[in-house]
Amino acid sequence: MGERKLRAIVALGGVVAMVGCSGVDVTSRPIDDELGSQTEALTTLPSNWDPVCGDVSASRSPKTLYVATNGSDAAAGTQAAPLSTLNGAQAKILAAGDLATRDYVVVVRGGEYRGQTVQWSAFAPGAHIHIKAMAGERPVFNGAFAGETTTRLRHFLELEPPSATTNTNVTVEGLTVTHYVQVGFQLRGQCNRLYNNKIREIGDAFGNCLAPVSGSSHYIINGPGPGCADGSHPGECCPTEDPVAAGSGCWCIGFGAIDSMGGSHSLIKHNDIVDFKSAHDAGKLHAFYIAADGGGNASTDNRVEDNYVRGCDGNGVKVKRGSSHNKFLNNYFERVNFSCFMDIDTPASIHNSVTGNVCTFWYEHRLSTSLSSPAGTTSLTAGSQNFYFGTVSGTHGIGEVGAPDTDQATGRYFQPINNPSNTSSTSLDEIVTASTTADIDGDGKPEVFVALYYPTLNYTKVVYSDGGKPDLRTVAYTNVGWKVNALTKIRPFGATKDQVVGAFYLALTDETQVWVGAPTTDGRYQLTWGAKLLDSSGASGWKVNALTAGKFGADSADVLVTAAVVNGVQQIWRGDGHTAQSGSSIPGVALSSVYSNSSWRVTAMTNGAISGSTNSLITAFQWVASSSQINRIYTGDGVGGATSVQILPDTTKMVTALAVGRLGASTPRLVSSFDAAGTGQVYVWSGTTIGASAIYSNQFWAITSLATGAVDATSNDQLITSIDQVGRTEVRWADGTTGITNGGTLYAFP
Repeated sequence: MGERKLRAIVALGGVVAMVGCSGVDVTSRPIDDELGSQTEALTTLPSNWDPVCGDVSASRSPKTLYVATNGSDAAAGTQAAPLSTLNGAQAKILAAGDLATRDYVVVVRGGEYRGQTVQWSAFAPGAHIHIKAMAGERPVFNGAFAGETTTRLRHFLELEPPSATTNTNVTVEGLTVTHYVQVGFQLRGQCNRLYNNKIREIGDAFGNCLAPVSGSSHYIINGPGPGCADGSHPGECCPTEDPVAAGSGCWCIGFGAIDSMGGSHSLIKHNDIVDFKSAHDAGKLHAFYIAADGGGNASTDNRVEDNYVRGCDGNGVKVKRGSSHNKFLNNYFERVNFSCFMDIDTPASIHNSVTGNVCTFWYEHRLSTSLSSPAGTTSLTAGSQNFYFGTVSGTHGIGEVGAPDTDQATGRYFQPINNPSNTSSTSLDEIVTASTTADIDGDGKPEVFVALYYPTLNYTKVVYSDGGKPDLRTVAYTNVGWKVNALTKIRPFGATKDQVVGAFYLALTDETQVWVGAPTTDGRYQLTWGAKLLDSSGASGWKVNALTAGKFGADSADVLVTAAVVNGVQQIWRGDGHTAQSGSSIPGVALSSVYSNSSWRVTAMTNGAISGSTNSLITAFQWVASSSQINRIYTGDGVGGATSVQILPDTTKMVTALAVGRLGASTPRLVSSFDAAGTGQVYVWSGTTIGASAIYSNQFWAITSLATGAVDATSNDQLITSIDQVGRTEVRWADGTTGITNGGTLYAFP
């Protein structure tokens, strides 16, 4: 690569050719180097995950009870006369006395439920209890009592079977649980399922469990546990289950957002855990706590799979006291404070499988196993791929993170951040550098892609959501050195699904590469797994500043439009978006020239039929020939020009992003964001006329990226906006008509 030279791009008869470039390797493939929600249908629930449990899909004349915020526990529990609490539903089930012959489904309507804590004891051999959100609705259980903001309840749902070997057969699906002090879900017994739930802000950092509720008799329930009698764990337990007096010196901490205490053969899958934090002892709070109960019954044979964790003060997984034969598969841990996986205490936990997981900074240890195990034993099964970590030292190729690792060939996820100094969140900044939406699996529901850059580490990662589910949890790219400057979706000639094109920039050598993504062998989408459209290796002065793709003029398929600065000249080209570079030929990026000028720079670019039925190329420019702050937006035909009509008069406000989508309208609408002397602003256009006022304006937040797509699986597009201030990044989605934040948060850091 060091011998390759790329000195200029020149237009010859309308075809752009590469001059001074030889020996470009287009066959090599990079090493895989990674780093508001809808309730899924019941049919997506695995029904036969463990031979001990059998197939729970064979229902026994199930009876349905309904719970709603406007219900009453004195009601019948029908859809027309719902109950008000889960305890009320349990009372109905127990009173009916028919669990020996019947299953129950408890459907929870959307809305907020305050101050509910549930100790579930309705079990019978062969009976299955399914507690689930009403389809398309989002019930939220808040541990703070009505009219209060302080969290006081220890847990949301705790299973209390008569013995650890009871087949409790409880499924909980689609609930959101927030502001409980110690535990979200506590599992005991066997054959339970937690599926597609959201757990938010659990821990005593979000409330005080000592003080009584003002004007009432409600107190935190926090009874004695192991170590209380001898005083060995004074911070873990209160002296009695009676109301606790303020100032007693006891606080409520630990143990797991999802806690298995003597629970076995359960499935914990597709759950999201965000912010599990303690104000007193971070080491006691873990995302998944798999341990023996007070009677010594270990948690065994559980399957913890494809869960997403962001912000955990303790360990990602903590296994204790003989809890063995558990599987931890393809989980994603964002910012775990201690170990990603910890095995501790006797008796030894053995034969746990830890495979394909991602654990990102910051942490003290990536893996702590067998800390108290006898010699010759280990918690991990042979062949476990564990958590892969590379190195952040030096600069690596676009598809590399360091020395090859044997796990790279077979592991599903790879995470290059290794942070042994346990860097705190305050010392790391994060910026969204690009975003797009693309229906990469062809199901009609676009995925959301977001590129994140960490300047302190010179590190980039790209994550994406499942279509129709606004949660960024799947890794498409990571790298130290190569930064993602632009992303766009494209459906080029012959393609049946959207693809994602990414522009990558290496500041060390001032060079650029452009790639088309593709699915890997395991089905995950990787940004550098398709064709390499452009490689400027060996030539400085190259930087792509915008990408877009669409049909212009007589185009029968999408073409790629690339804006790049080459040796001080702003270029805009058309390319086919799928053909790999070969020698001096770069048809994927530059079949013809659309624009060339040394006095202006492109700051944003998109396309859409915002005025009439024909697509226009829409480009924001900034004047750089002098110190004057002049910014403009033009439309062009995208074939022979980019500056046919100026639609934004000269302004000193820099355009930071552009996007087009059907935002509550029958026709596409343009959205533009600005940096107005440090104030971030977002405007929605009507045709080629900018809105009279901003739908968003904030002097503390900068708008770094815009995208549109039907992220909530409806027919209307939503606006996805990335906003940034020092020490804080958020990605929001909204209807794009009245604001940028009314849909929900896709991502927040820290």
